[in-house]
Amino acid sequence: AARGAGEGCAAGGERARGPNAAAMTKVFVGSLPPSITQEDFQSLFEAYGTITSIVCNADKRYGFVVYSSLEEAQTAISEVNGYALDGVNVVVKLADNQGGPGSGGGSGSGYGGGYGAAPPTV
Repeated sequence: AARGAGEGCAAGGERARGPNAAAMTKVFVGSLPPSITQEDFQSLFEAYGTITSIVCNADKRYGFVVYSSLEEAQTAISEVNGYALDGVNVVVKLADNQGGPGSGGGSGSGYGGGYGAAPPTV
């Protein structure tokens, strides 16, 4: 779902290089309502910038969104964190150290911010 990658975001494109670029622009979304769909999840976040990768795991009530720039990621965090979605307040924060190159995302770092990180899936 890399739509519009590189359009009008020269500064963001320059920033998105190197092994840690994805970690800097990757946003963790927790406390999702179990009724959320992939389409609803994407609609909620696409207004804040160019999404280069998006994963919604409604069964486990979390997801990840990767933006093309850190500014876009920070805007999404400030706008959506605490947002009431189907009666549930969504938690949105930078997902530093979540996965790495070639990783499925969210596996193994233990970064949970006090919300009780789920055990890594194998």
